[in-house]
Amino acid sequence: MKKKFLLAVLTVVLVFACSFGLAACGNENNNGKGHDLPPFDFRYEFTEDGSGLILGGYYGTDTEVVIPAEYNGAPIKEIDNSFNGNTTVTKVTIPDSVTVIGGSTFARTVNLTEVVFSDNLTELGVNAFLDSGIKSVVLPSTVKRIGAQAFSKAKNLTEFKIADDAPLEELESYTFTECSALNTVQLPAALKRIGQFVFRDCTSLESVHFEHVEIIDVQGFKGCVKLSSVDFGDSLKEIEMNAFENTALESVILPDTLTRMGSRAFKDCSQLKTVYIPENTFMYGSVLEGCLNVETLTIPSRAEDIEFMFSLDGDTDDYSDLLPHFTTLHIVGTKELWSGYGSNFTKLENITLDDRISYVGKDCFKNTAWYNNLPNGIVYLDNVVLGYKGDEPTGTLTLKEGTVGIANNAFTDCAGITKVEWQSSIRFIGYEAFSGCDIAGEVALPSTIEVYGDSCLKGNDKITKLTLVFAEDTTLKTLFETVPDALTEVVVNGSLLPKGALIGAAHVTEVTLSDDITEISDNAFYYCSALSAVRLGNVTRIGKAAFKYCRAITGITIPDTVVEIGDEAFYSTALTTVTLGENVKSLGKSAFAYNGKLTTVVTNDKLEIINDSAFKSCGKLTSINFGSALKTIGQSAFHYCSVLENVRLNNGLQYIGQWAFAQTKLQSLVIPKTVTYVGANVVENLQTTDMANFKIFVETDAPDDKWDEYWNLNIAEYDGGEIIEGTENYYPTYYYSETDKSDDELSLWHYVDGVPTVWHD
Repeated sequence: MKKKFLLAVLTVVLVFACSFGLAACGNENNNGKGHDLPPFDFRYEFTEDGSGLILGGYYGTDTEVVIPAEYNGAPIKEIDNSFNGNTTVTKVTIPDSVTVIGGSTFARTVNLTEVVFSDNLTELGVNAFLDSGIKSVVLPSTVKRIGAQAFSKAKNLTEFKIADDAPLEELESYTFTECSALNTVQLPAALKRIGQFVFRDCTSLESVHFEHVEIIDVQGFKGCVKLSSVDFGDSLKEIEMNAFENTALESVILPDTLTRMGSRAFKDCSQLKTVYIPENTFMYGSVLEGCLNVETLTIPSRAEDIEFMFSLDGDTDDYSDLLPHFTTLHIVGTKELWSGYGSNFTKLENITLDDRISYVGKDCFKNTAWYNNLPNGIVYLDNVVLGYKGDEPTGTLTLKEGTVGIANNAFTDCAGITKVEWQSSIRFIGYEAFSGCDIAGEVALPSTIEVYGDSCLKGNDKITKLTLVFAEDTTLKTLFETVPDALTEVVVNGSLLPKGALIGAAHVTEVTLSDDITEISDNAFYYCSALSAVRLGNVTRIGKAAFKYCRAITGITIPDTVVEIGDEAFYSTALTTVTLGENVKSLGKSAFAYNGKLTTVVTNDKLEIINDSAFKSCGKLTSINFGSALKTIGQSAFHYCSVLENVRLNNGLQYIGQWAFAQTKLQSLVIPKTVTYVGANVVENLQTTDMANFKIFVETDAPDDKWDEYWNLNIAEYDGGEIIEGTENYYPTYYYSETDKSDDELSLWHYVDGVPTVWHD
């Protein structure tokens, strides 16, 4: 009775559909066996654009079904949820008119073993073959998308192939999860991403090949216990956490494109013997946890400690029992190795370093079989000096040809070393590498050095002359913890003088800079109190505090190449005269402050900024010319320049900061009409002896509204830091007028033969 009712309903629906042209009431469909399919075996509906039909359901009883290419003249373009849960059908042939197999179309079709796919198929929806009985899938070159869980739990699926030129770029999450019989996979060249859990627990999968895959997501191949071979292609960038956990991989050779590897990526790969991880890969730790049969390991120098990669217990000093076959290690890349790196792997026999390594820590690999088998003498790991074995070296230390680096503390306290024969190939000297040696006389370090470890020459008190060469990328904190008193001459070649290069070199009297050096970095000669002669060469910038407290420098000519002088560059020196080169545009804060002997400053016509306190407390400065380009005089720029008398500000000046000329000895001050801002107390507490004759001449006919109301304040009474109204006392100020205006509220002036003259004095 129920079946008859269903048929009756379907018949009514079809008749209704016929009246609107949806489908003809005639039946021209054929199931491939010579007889027509009744119209109620399928449910049809129009596609969204009305160009064809969607097969929405199958209600027949045949075991082998041939889906018609059209119905009543309209093409069948999609199949949607058509066979979901069907337990009868064993084979389905899909016509070339179909482009989309929708979500759950063949889900739970447990007896379906064969599908002939459309040659024009573009998409398989979510759960399309979930928990189906399909055995083989061969997809055409038109496929663009395979939805999540499309073949998940299809436990009879043994083969999956898709044309190499198919535009499919991603396998979405869980695509083949628990396809336990899957052993053959052919993927297209366009594939870029393996999503989360895609092949998880595909326990029969033995090999897989990628061409241009870029991302293998979380647990992508976890539990593929027979997966022994993976070709990672040439484009891989990321392997996410647990991606290959518990697989049978024996060799992992990752492409140099790899930049990121998630934690436990190869966890419990117990058969893994050979691993190559490229130099630019960042690892999140424990990537090889449980991989205890590794024999050969190639890793980037930026990697964490080896024991962390294997997630080994840090309570032991010997991991040989846990990694009994680990005998060969290769380090690639340019970064540093930390102190003691690899020293807990006593069975390591073969170790190689990349020649580009930039830093090696103390006692690397010291307890390994490699180290124990070395003869006494200088210890080399490839071309890096790690130190020495046996009796400490004495006299002249001769480094072998091709040496690229010297490790931290390599020769610390080797007091018998009096000279070093350097090699031109050396790129780095480690922290305190020669600390406590007895190197004497002239030392010329090679030009190839890029990294100077902190205090690498500490305690070598007999060095008298030092020749250095610095490149743009050179890193240096300080060569000496305390610069030796014997060092009096320094020659610097190369293109840069690094920050703090000679900080505290109290007895250096002469410095010669190469013409190639374009910048004197911050603190370069800080507190070089004996330095009296400096040849600046062709520098363009003098850095912050570069010559601060160099109290033996009495005069300096800034070369025409210099554009910028940094904050405190010549703070508290013994300068008496300063001549700026023609291209200096900016003087930093306190650049020449507290130069108590400075009398004369000659500027230029390109100087734009005299910054805050630039000449503060230059108590003997009597004159300074202001070039035509000057726009800014900062706060307290000439504060406490107690004998400064002659100041005529340039036309074009725009800004005068507060206290700019406070406590000077100005006789008069001319402020050009271009000035738009004047700060408070600019001329406070002048030391002028004849105050009756001091006047301020402003070239405009009234002050700008941006001028501070106290800009020309002389004295006042204060209460809690605030001026008591009515106690203000201002310096006499005059405003420019071409004609006499005796009735004007402002005092007026004009030029007479170029001299500022008050109309009514």
